Amino acid sequence: MRTSLLGRPVADVDTMPPTGEQMRDRYGQPEKLTRAEVARILRTQNRRDEVHPYNCAGFRYPTLEGAYAFADLNRANHGHFVYGPYETTGGIVNIVDFRPSLHADHPDWEATDPALPDDWTPEVNRG
Repeated sequence: MRTSLLGRPVADVDTMPPTGEQMRDRYGQPEKLTRAEVARILRTQNRRDEVHPYNCAGFRYPTLEGAYAFADLNRANHGHFVYGPYETTGGIVNIVDFRPSLHADHPDWEATDPALPDDWTPEVNRG
C-alpha cells in the first residue's frame, strides 16, 4: 500500500470499489420495488418471518451479473445483508436488509418486529 507524505496509508485508486454511479453506468439503473413486492418476495423465499419489509428495500436488475455486482457493493461498502439475487417472473431481484448497518450506526435502534403487518410503519402506527 502506498503512503501519503505524512506516512499514512493511501488507498490505491485502482483497487477501490466502484461507486454507485460507476455501477449504474456499467449495469443499468436498478428499479426500486414497492414494499408489497418486497413482502411477497420475502414470503416466496421463506424469509418473511425473519425480517419486516419496512427494514428492507428491493431492487430489480437488468441482468444477473448486475444483481450480483450491486449485492457485493452493498455488502462491502455499506455492511448491508442482501437476500438474493432471485429470479422472479418480474425479473432478477435482490432484497437489501438494512438492519445490520442501522444497528451498527445507531446502537439504540430496534428492528421492526417481523410479526407486524406488511404495511406497518412507525409514522402511521404511533401510539
